[in-house]
Amino acid sequence: RNQYKQPGRSNSEVTSMLGATWRAMAEEEKDVYRAKAQKHKEEYLKSHPYPVTRKPEKHELYMSSFRLSKTISKAKTEEHKSHVSHLHEFPTLNDSFYVFLEMWLLLNTE
Repeated sequence: RNQYKQPGRSNSEVTSMLGATWRAMAEEEKDVYRAKAQKHKEEYLKSHPYPVTRKPEKHELYMSSFRLSKTISKAKTEEHKSHVSHLHEFPTLNDSFYVFLEMWLLLNTE
């Protein structure tokens, strides 16, 4: 990082340059740094066996996110892909009912 820091160069520019350097490295060279990182992590966990967690502030206790988690939203997307196009309009009814209804309408409207 110190090699890339210069006056007037933003942190995001330095980080981009470091990322490009990392991506250009051979796997063997990366493994050296990964081993060092693992060693530092193990030393840290030995010296700090009980990690300190920050207590949430009072206003944070009542904050929540209305975004769906990635696993839920992915499951919903896959669910919609597998259904007939109109099934998402009435999600409370069983899918087989719609298949039956479509077949019945096809047979009885002709």
